[in-house]
Amino acid sequence: MVEVRPDKDDASDVDFVALPTGTKIGRYEVLAVLGQGGFGITYRAFDSQLGREVALKEFLPTSLAVRRHGSTVSPRSTRVFDDFAKGRDRFVAEGRTLATLHRAPGIVRVFDFLEQNGTAYIVMELLGGETLDRWLSRRGRLEPHVVGRILWTLLDGLEQVHDAGFLHRDIKPSNIMLDDQGHPTLIDFGAARAAMAGQTATMTAVFTPGYAAAEQMSAAGQGPWTDIYGLSATLYHAIAGKAPPSSIDRALEDHCEPIARQAGADFPPGLLAGLDAGLAVRASDRPQSIADWRTVFASGDPDKTVVMRPRSSSRVPPTPARTQRGRLSAGSYLAGAALALLLAGGGTYFVTTFRPSSPALSLQDLRTEDLERLLAERRAAEAAAVEKRRLEEEAMRRAEADTAAKRQADANLQQAQQQLEKAEQELLRLRAEIDASRQQARSEADAAAKRAEAEAAQHKAEVEIAALKQAEQDARRKAAIEAETKRKADETLIRAQAERRRAEAEFARKAEEAKAHPAAVAPTSVVSTPAEPPAGSATFDGSYRGTFDQSGMRPGDSGPRGVTLQVVGNSGNGTLSSIVCGNAPIAVRLSPTGDISGNATIFDAACQRLPMSVKGKAGEGRLQLQLSGVGISGAAALTLAGAAPQVAKPIPSSAAAPPPIDTARWVGRVRCNSWSNSGLPVDLSATGGQAATGTADGTVFLMTISGNRYSASIKWTVPNPTRSFSGTFSGTLSGERLSTTTVARPDFKNQWGSLFDDQCSLELAKMRR
Repeated sequence: MVEVRPDKDDASDVDFVALPTGTKIGRYEVLAVLGQGGFGITYRAFDSQLGREVALKEFLPTSLAVRRHGSTVSPRSTRVFDDFAKGRDRFVAEGRTLATLHRAPGIVRVFDFLEQNGTAYIVMELLGGETLDRWLSRRGRLEPHVVGRILWTLLDGLEQVHDAGFLHRDIKPSNIMLDDQGHPTLIDFGAARAAMAGQTATMTAVFTPGYAAAEQMSAAGQGPWTDIYGLSATLYHAIAGKAPPSSIDRALEDHCEPIARQAGADFPPGLLAGLDAGLAVRASDRPQSIADWRTVFASGDPDKTVVMRPRSSSRVPPTPARTQRGRLSAGSYLAGAALALLLAGGGTYFVTTFRPSSPALSLQDLRTEDLERLLAERRAAEAAAVEKRRLEEEAMRRAEADTAAKRQADANLQQAQQQLEKAEQELLRLRAEIDASRQQARSEADAAAKRAEAEAAQHKAEVEIAALKQAEQDARRKAAIEAETKRKADETLIRAQAERRRAEAEFARKAEEAKAHPAAVAPTSVVSTPAEPPAGSATFDGSYRGTFDQSGMRPGDSGPRGVTLQVVGNSGNGTLSSIVCGNAPIAVRLSPTGDISGNATIFDAACQRLPMSVKGKAGEGRLQLQLSGVGISGAAALTLAGAAPQVAKPIPSSAAAPPPIDTARWVGRVRCNSWSNSGLPVDLSATGGQAATGTADGTVFLMTISGNRYSASIKWTVPNPTRSFSGTFSGTLSGERLSTTTVARPDFKNQWGSLFDDQCSLELAKMRR
């Protein structure tokens, strides 16, 4: 079959469902599409093993195969299965052979070949630069040294290709790459379909009008002379600025002007003669090998051509070629006319060549019956061409539809991604606003709580300060009263002492007078012991001393207390002394019969003052006292100063005795978890009252019992950071034991909230004496 295609390949703009970027073919990753055509697609790819970019060519003849399921290449139908399989095998064979030509100059290097996805791939060198076709469109013509560099480089490369048994068959400006220095590389060997030696089977050839030899459009044999024509036509274009006429047109009437007439004087004559020789229409008139062609270039004579065409012995000798240059024989004319009829429709044709009795025929070998056969085949070829065009157009429409659908899907995906991104950004914004609102609300709530707590703490502090001020004022008033009482007692004592000394002095004076004047005493007088004054006239003046014995000892009590009392007339004042707490006042009144009543103040274990009532009896130089108060009682025996101390005796029943006292007490301890000691002792009368205890570092516990209700408060201060803790107890008393807890809170809060809260416990037991 024969495919005719223009030099400008419009198929490169059509996407025949190329592999997507990122597809892996063995160790090669697809990066981009470099070009597309009727026989396959060329990709830019990355070799992950060697770390370099390569050109990856995929065998995908659009007339025989189609891509399915994304990557797999399959024959279009079972009818073309064998053709597709043979083409794929030849494609691989070409890759295998070209891989051995890695040292051939001017020939693209083949690194690897592999089969995958139902088709085959050839891995080639990725070339930089531009094609000769683009170079010519930009510069017009080439200088002699550039033409010479292209010619001699490609001659060396083609010679090795031909020796390996392959032809290029499609040499033209667009298949020659030039680098920045103008060095050429021949690319696109995909046009070759079979080894040139001994081929008698039907072959497929590709030709481009203006650069293809005439034998490529007939059943005549092809060989190195075919590539020689293509290279000669390419360099003719480079020198003349245009391609030579089509070999078909030249077969009818040769109007091709020799290149020597169009080239400048600076071109070597031998080079121009060799190109004219390579452009001969008859294959037999051209050099038959690269070596023969070199001879023509060396001699500078285009007619000096060595004909060495391999033919079988059965070949019909060719008819004499020309009568003059540019004119063909009648047989050639008829053959050209037949070919012109075959191509009269224009466009692209796929023609199945006939199998002649001779292995190969030139244009002059065609006879009348051959022409008739060719005309019949032309009609069949036209139908086949129409069908192929329909298939190609259908494939292109499908490819365009797939491309459009892919583009639309990509656009929809991009739009969806943009919408998703926008929605995510909006969601993030809303979340940030909600978090900010929540944070602001929490801040406001915390501020309100802190304000409320500060106000509560301030109110509590104000209450406590007011209570402390009131207690201080009460203490000052009490201290003032006690000081006034002591002052009065001291004044009374001083007066009594002065009166006693006066009386003693008077008594001593009278005694001395009696001794000095005994006669002055009446003889009838009888000296006798003084008797007690009669009732209502007894006197108990004097200074009395003794001890106060408490009824039972409690935790914290310091033992017996000293009592001093100065009696003058019917009243007496004195003190109750405590080694730990100091002195407390006592004041009494005495009746003429010796009955005693009054008040006293005593210290408890915490040196708190407790009021006491005093009852008792005076007589025989002694004062017998009974002291009682809330939760505390005891007796004191005082003797007149100078007399021997005597133990206190119970008051006779005839005297006025105080009512019986309930001596039951609540005794125990209060302790908080953060304290390092065992706590504070607590001792309180079960009948009611108030008890206070504390330490030198400022810890204070105060408890009050009223009826069966109790209430208590605890307060202490700790350093680092300095903070005060306080807590309260309250409840109902019942039974013989009291066990309760409370939470003591600090007077400030920080970022840990109530982390510094402390727990305190109160444990009491009722004890009776």
